[in-house]
Amino acid sequence: MSGDTIMDKEQQRLARLDDTYFSKEVGIPIFKMYIALLYRLCVEERNQYDLLIGSGDSGAVMIYFAELFYNAVGIPIPPKLILPVQRFKIDGDDKSGKYDNNSLAYLVKGQIPNKFSKALFIDDEIGQANSASQCAKLIADNLAESQMRNRILFTIVADNHGFEWHHDIPPIAIQYYSFSRKNKGKNNAALRLLSNEEQEQLNQFTQPYLNQFYKNEEQAKRDGQTKRMNLLFNSMIKVPSNSTDERPRFEDIPVEQFLDGGAHFIQFRSNIEDKIIALICEAVVEYKAGKIVPTF
Repeated sequence: MSGDTIMDKEQQRLARLDDTYFSKEVGIPIFKMYIALLYRLCVEERNQYDLLIGSGDSGAVMIYFAELFYNAVGIPIPPKLILPVQRFKIDGDDKSGKYDNNSLAYLVKGQIPNKFSKALFIDDEIGQANSASQCAKLIADNLAESQMRNRILFTIVADNHGFEWHHDIPPIAIQYYSFSRKNKGKNNAALRLLSNEEQEQLNQFTQPYLNQFYKNEEQAKRDGQTKRMNLLFNSMIKVPSNSTDERPRFEDIPVEQFLDGGAHFIQFRSNIEDKIIALICEAVVEYKAGKIVPTF
């Protein structure tokens, strides 16, 4: 008799779903919950954030979605700060301890608005908050004297993967909102929005740039979704540090380098962006009509 719980079996079932069914059953509903939460915070509660903050490939994509949302509802987009935060030291294929992201201070200095009291940190999922805490620390450590406040509100929006906050980073005060509270069988669920055909096209466009990060093509297909989506929407990819002499960074990939001189890629990107905008509009309408029931 199997010892798997009902929840275990459901997660195993979802993990086996192909991209079309997973996006319909899990990815798109979670994405719409994310948009509904942004609508609550930015429209209903009228929070005016001084800075949008993202971390890594997934954060860059979620910020991109947020910018589309701001445009869709007619709200000015705040400045954004996307940092290539690295969670672990990498020595060959091994991860050996937490990485010191102080080397990224140069990306923060001069990017913090003078009137700075509220930041919105967005990611697709969060657990021990390694990336969020590193971003908060980089900001706290690099505030100019004129920017110091008794309290800077750092609002975190992310899918809850066992969220915990064990950090004291004055003057940062943490506020957290989850748009989903269950692991749905695959990581990065909010970024899994494509059909089988769309996903296969994206894989073909981006595979040459993923080989350097994964042991084989199968691992790249399984674990590389955040990098694929960042390449799709932002034409960049996070390159981690493999030594103490090299900082993690975002590497821009010119569109011309993609298949067919970039022409088909540009059209593909435009088609997917239209799909995302349509989903954003649907989510707002459904939330206002009470068809999206918040978990937050």
